[in-house]
Amino acid sequence: MIRGYVNADDEAVIEVEIIGSGLIEAVIDTGFSGFLVLPRTHPYSSTLPVVASETYDVAGGQRVTFDVALGKIHWMGQAMLVEILLSPGAEVLIGTQVFRGQRLEIDYDKRTVMVDFSP
Repeated sequence: MIRGYVNADDEAVIEVEIIGSGLIEAVIDTGFSGFLVLPRTHPYSSTLPVVASETYDVAGGQRVTFDVALGKIHWMGQAMLVEILLSPGAEVLIGTQVFRGQRLEIDYDKRTVMVDFSP
């Protein structure tokens, strides 16, 4: 089980470990169907092998090109190989691809986040 919190901006946040780099806090982005977005300026970005460059439509209708890196995250007790988009922005985001086969619960009243395997 992974636990997180709802921050002052009402964003659901959890910690994610990039294997070989360390822990980061990521905002859950249910509008992002990928794995992880990491700012290009983040210290961990330079440790990840870039394998491609792709253009995506982002909020507001803009098209942005991201370098795509491969990395492993520690997730639910296992190592998971994921694509990590290196963003010109400042936010670390975790997308819905990571949550497949799991239950995500966000309780805004209690300001808690919980991820667990689906029953």
